[in-house]
Amino acid sequence: MVRRRRVRRAFTPRAFSGIDRLKGKFRSFLLAPFQNRLSDQVDRARRLKDAEDAEERYRLQPAEFLTAEKMFDANALVGSR
Repeated sequence: MVRRRRVRRAFTPRAFSGIDRLKGKFRSFLLAPFQNRLSDQVDRARRLKDAEDAEERYRLQPAEFLTAEKMFDANALVGSR
């Protein structure tokens, strides 16, 4: 059943957009949907990684808005004690 779903997803109308029917090449007929599927998977993986990276950068930002000057002053006060 899972295989049937995967095969159905691979054979969508968009999957066959690059096929030239005049040439009649069966390999092209089968290859095009699988290339599109692979491309979609790569794009999805890239988007997920970008989202994870953005969340990590957001998590690492200080909770308060501190300018470089304020951070320098705070460190100078701590260091002078």
